[in-house]
Amino acid sequence: MLKVNQLIGFGGSATGIVAAGHAYTAGGQPARSALTDKLTYSDETNAAATTANLTVGRIQGCCFSDASTAGYFAGGNTAGAGGQTTLVDKVVFSTDTTAAETSAALSVGKASGSGHSSPTDGYFLGGNTTPTTMVDLADKMVFSTEITSAVATANLSINVQNQGGLGSTTDGYSMGGLTTGTVDQLVVDKLVYSTDTTAAETSAQLTQSRREPQGPNGITEGWVAGGYKTAVAHVDTCDELTYSTDTTIAQTSANLTTAKAGISWNSNGVSKGYWSGGSSGAFTDTAEAVTFSTATTALVATADLTFSLGNMFGGCSSVYH
Repeated sequence: MLKVNQLIGFGGSATGIVAAGHAYTAGGQPARSALTDKLTYSDETNAAATTANLTVGRIQGCCFSDASTAGYFAGGNTAGAGGQTTLVDKVVFSTDTTAAETSAALSVGKASGSGHSSPTDGYFLGGNTTPTTMVDLADKMVFSTEITSAVATANLSINVQNQGGLGSTTDGYSMGGLTTGTVDQLVVDKLVYSTDTTAAETSAQLTQSRREPQGPNGITEGWVAGGYKTAVAHVDTCDELTYSTDTTIAQTSANLTTAKAGISWNSNGVSKGYWSGGSSGAFTDTAEAVTFSTATTALVATADLTFSLGNMFGGCSSVYH
């Protein structure tokens, strides 16, 4: 049974309720780091969690979480061209310990896709199998068995990498990304968790084509911010997706404080979502948060990462988001 903070914690705002739980940010570049940081939601403080370090340093993987006992760091790149991995690491929330979960290995080595969590399953959508081979492939891990398999009905509508990932309790959204060459995308695909089916959702398209936009999720809306756009470079743009109508609008009050790409995200499932790290030409440790009730973004110095990196694992939270 969900705890009270988790029951209301499908993202969004809840006046007077203190956020509980915590989240992890792991890996990243310029080196292929194994380091993991832990953000405590109640006081918005971040610290190194060395016992939760990845088993293998890597970048550009995906996270999903059962929002109760464990989160999973899936795939990523361990060694440059050809370094895409099937590896899935499991972090146990109660002990902050990480170990490889061999039964959860991806069906094929992938990096740079989008990660999504339903109440019962985790998904890795799209990405690449080599630096120049984008795919539409969907993998699904069942939390109760920790077994992963390819699910063809959930494949994306296009071959794409570097998407943002959002989701409600019923649906996941793969947003934007990069296709062949330097073609940035507006495309948003919607995954219906109950049927494992995915289709393009034109009303939810991004307001600006770009790669590497990132979450977080709210109760009724989700936000994707930042990223990189060909001929523009790094952007601070924030788009807001309303789940009930599958519509996306530009939400300028929630724009990042600095234009950057390669950021990670987490959500406290009550009142705020967080963006951390990334690069605007140089890697940073900076954290900022969007307040769901006001759709405004501000720096949160106490939540800054312990390292300056980009392209980390994010979205690994002990509360549902």
